[in-house]
Order: sequence, then structure tokens, then C-alpha cells
Amino acid sequence: MTAIEGGYLTEIELTRRGGAALPVEVVAVTKEGEEIAQIWDAQAPEGTIKIESTSPVKGVKIDPRELTPDVNRLDNFYPMKLRVITTGKRDLPLDAYLLRFNPTTQILEGGTLWHRWWLGQGVGAFAIYNGRGSITRGLVDLRPLDEYGTIAGELELTMTGFSNPKVGSAARFWEPTDRWSFSIGRILDPTIGKGINYLGITWTRSEAMRDLYTTELSLVGYPLEFGRLSLRSRHLFRLMPHLYLSEEISLGLGYRLPGPFQFALDELHSFYERADKGRWEKRRYPGNAKLYSRFSLSFPVRREMDYDLANLAVLDEVREALFIEGGWTWERLEDLDFRGLKLEMGLEGRLTGRTLGGLFPFEITIGFAYPLLGIEPENRRGQIYLGVQLPLI
Repeated sequence: MTAIEGGYLTEIELTRRGGAALPVEVVAVTKEGEEIAQIWDAQAPEGTIKIESTSPVKGVKIDPRELTPDVNRLDNFYPMKLRVITTGKRDLPLDAYLLRFNPTTQILEGGTLWHRWWLGQGVGAFAIYNGRGSITRGLVDLRPLDEYGTIAGELELTMTGFSNPKVGSAARFWEPTDRWSFSIGRILDPTIGKGINYLGITWTRSEAMRDLYTTELSLVGYPLEFGRLSLRSRHLFRLMPHLYLSEEISLGLGYRLPGPFQFALDELHSFYERADKGRWEKRRYPGNAKLYSRFSLSFPVRREMDYDLANLAVLDEVREALFIEGGWTWERLEDLDFRGLKLEMGLEGRLTGRTLGGLFPFEITIGFAYPLLGIEPENRRGQIYLGVQLPLI
């Protein structure tokens, strides 16, 4: 900005990222509140426009009416547009940096559509979207510091690979099929009051167009201390339109596993035992080796609903499934004994939908399970369970 006779001359440098050369409106706002608009033709990748005003320019807005396609509206304002929320109300601005404080949880949140951070209650976390399915996440937990003299946390990088399956069309369709996760962290083991360092790598292969399957291989451990190898496979067979048979198998083998990394039968829903004061507590059956399997027959109750839930979310589909599942865990492979099989059967319903303008999917599971094998007669009873699956951001 330069002072000239009778006012000020402001030069605004603009950059077009991408191949679409579309005209865009540029508005300069002066300290007196005057708005001066010009049109940049964007024919060249870079350009400069000059604006004369009677008072200094305090801000610039590019495409304020959002008429031009744009993958990043955050850089359309100078200085950066800021949205502050102190009531805890949820929001996802595309053109502003968000600062939100939730008075109920005492958590401060900030960021944009591409990155987020959270701070409060002794915990700090962040998530950064790097593009093409790559996400960097981090977490630091200071709460164990006072009682155990240690902290916990994790840093994780997730990368996604794409392939183009042959689906009988001349067009090329790209599907996210491979996902790699690399992690390093420290977790608290409250049974010994110490932190445990670990390194992890996970590979997931899945297809949803031509074939319906998911395979996951995971290795977690720390050199010379412990190691854990697990394999999970899930395949979906189409028996008839909208009727599917699903089979899932999980195998796990570990060496000197500390408590937080031991395998458990958390997938089972009906194995409880009566504890003190008549309370029922869920059994986990921890061990260094694990075998688990599940078979289910699923069918839709309602499809393509597109049902609006009070403008907060959209419900897409409701499915029901009959299932039977079971598993074992052992301390050592030498202790392998299939007489310890834990088996249950049940019925569950799954509601799938989208929230935040359709950006994030969610899944709600409600079910009933009954134990068949591997539990004492006095503890055998049906159990209702509820599960909610949401994305991180």
C-alpha cells in the first residue's frame, strides 16, 4: 500500500492454483468500511490488481459470494477469517479458522477442514490431513504424571494406496484399497504403574467394488522386550440381492505381552460374571495367543432411506444380522485346548448414515447376544449391547 495524492494505492497479488481459468471477484475493504470490487480474469497463473482508495485498506476478500469452484477457501481472506465459538456449538467452516470452547467438557478445539487440534483435561491431540488419504495424528496424555510419574501418547502416520479395479466400464475408477499405518508411542500399564514404549505397523487391504473383503496384518512391539503379530480377514459373500453371508477370522500370537497389549475376546458381548455387590462385569479372557471367528447373515430392513434426523444427520440404511461367534485365548501355544471355546449367538441391527453435511459417516449397532459354550450355568444370560462408530474428525 502506497500513499498517493488524494488517497492510497494498494497492489494485491493473486495466484491461481489449477487449470481452470475462471474470473473471480476481489473486494478490498478500507478502514472506513468502504468496499471496492474488481474482477480478476485469472488467465495467467499469477496476477496483480491495483485499487485506489481514500482510506487505507485493512482487508481483502476473494470470491466473497463463493461463485467460483475452490478447493481451499481458507486463503480467500486477508487477514485470515476467524470464527470463535464459546458455547460448545459444533461447526465446520470452510472459509475460516475455527476456535471452539466447550464449557461442558472444558476442551478447546481449533483448526480447519484440513487439520484440527484439541487441548483440555490434561490431554492434547491433533490430526492433519496430508492429502490423498494420508493423515498424521498425535496425542499426549499428561494425566498419569501426578500418580505414576510418566506420560502417555502416540504419533501415527496413515497412508492410503489406490487401484483401479476392472468393473466392466470403459471409465477408470479409483478405489482406496491399501492402507499403511506407522505408529510410535507410550502407553500406561496401571497394573505395574509404568509406561510401556512401543512401535507399530499395520497393513490393511480391502476391496468393495469387484470383491468384498478386508485383510489386516499388524505387528506391534518393542525391540528385545515384547512382540505381537495379528492377522484378521473378513469376506462378504452375496447369496442373493441384498442378502449377504459374512465370515471373519482373527489370529494372534504374542511374546511376553504386557497387560495393555495382551489379546482378549472383546468381540464377545454376553460373557459376564457376577462381581461384588451383585454387579455384572464383562470377562475379557486375556492371553498371549488368540483365535476368533464370526459368521453372520445380514439383510436390509430399510434401504436408501435418506432420512433426515432433525437436520443433524442423515440415516441411509438399517440392516439386521443373525450371527454366531466364538474364540479362544491361551497364555502359550503349548496350552492350546479347544475345550475352552467361548461361543455365543445373537441378533443385531446396524444403522448407517452421514453427519456434518454428509462429510463423515457413522454407524450405530444395537444387538442381543446369548452365550452357548464356555460359561458357568449361573452366569449364562442374554445381554443387550450398543456400539457407536464415528470418525476422528
